[in-house]
Amino acid sequence: MPNKVTIVNLYISYITEIIQNMHSSKSFRNGRLKSRRKFRFKILVILLVICTSLGFLTSLQQLLANQPSNYAIHSQQNFNQPQYYPLTQTVNPKLYQPIANWVGRLILPQTSEITDNSDWVWFEIQQAPPEAENLIGKTVRLEWKNQPQLKSYIKAVTRDVNFTPATFKSQKQGIIHPQRLNNRFQIKPLQSLAGARPKDDVTVSLDNAEVLEINNQQVLAIEEEPVLATGRFYALVDIESNNKEFFKVRHYNPETRDFDGEEETIYIPRQVVDTRDITPSTTNKLAESTVTKGWYIYGAKNKQGIFVVQALAPHSLFPLQPDAIILETETAQNYLSI
Repeated sequence: MPNKVTIVNLYISYITEIIQNMHSSKSFRNGRLKSRRKFRFKILVILLVICTSLGFLTSLQQLLANQPSNYAIHSQQNFNQPQYYPLTQTVNPKLYQPIANWVGRLILPQTSEITDNSDWVWFEIQQAPPEAENLIGKTVRLEWKNQPQLKSYIKAVTRDVNFTPATFKSQKQGIIHPQRLNNRFQIKPLQSLAGARPKDDVTVSLDNAEVLEINNQQVLAIEEEPVLATGRFYALVDIESNNKEFFKVRHYNPETRDFDGEEETIYIPRQVVDTRDITPSTTNKLAESTVTKGWYIYGAKNKQGIFVVQALAPHSLFPLQPDAIILETETAQNYLSI
């Protein structure tokens, strides 16, 4: 899209060409009154077009400046906010399993809190292994283990963050950029991940973490990058029916290897239409779907104790179907040795 200066220059060139043509014309040389009126009228029309165009561009720029992001639209819904889900909650272990040993929300430290050159962030613990259940609901410091290879990795990816004019232009169009990291120096991996969104709502999972106590402060030390996660628990269910956003499901029974386990009502919230003029997901005719027998549901309970689905995936995508089954021991060994 041409900018204001470009359009103004085009109009000036156009005006100049008209004036030059009029100077060379017989009517302009003779100085007839009628031609002068036409000339003035044309100049007036051109000036009006310029003013109208500039006003339109200004309105368009204001519109772009106020263009909401899809993130801002969806984060207004309560079920997309971290506080919608109580930190301390229990689920039936026969029906639900945690998605990882550790699950939590990353919180970017203030610049005044970062007094050393280490890479760390705050970690609000939403799920912990049995031996550390007392930490659920607490916010601790998450940092890297003191290992040479990790130090080399952190140093290699550390960067200063300074937005360019193109970044600011992209922001006006509703694209999310790490605004809180702008003009910060020596941003490291954990801080980069925590500051990726405008709010502290990045949820991650950790398979392995060591609980330490440093300077009377509890610390989680890791040696692998956190993994972006959705939900704290998951289950395998068959969706039977629904009443609007509330679905009746039957849990998978590992003893019978069928969906004849306990029955439960879960909540699959409906997302709103965003700037793409579509919803990012739909539950329309989900209970009638024949795509799969069974769904993996991921989420957590709300304050009413109802399990809220934050993500789901068809069970048919996960089982491994063998091309052939080899039962004889010798044949199997020969196959593996090849």
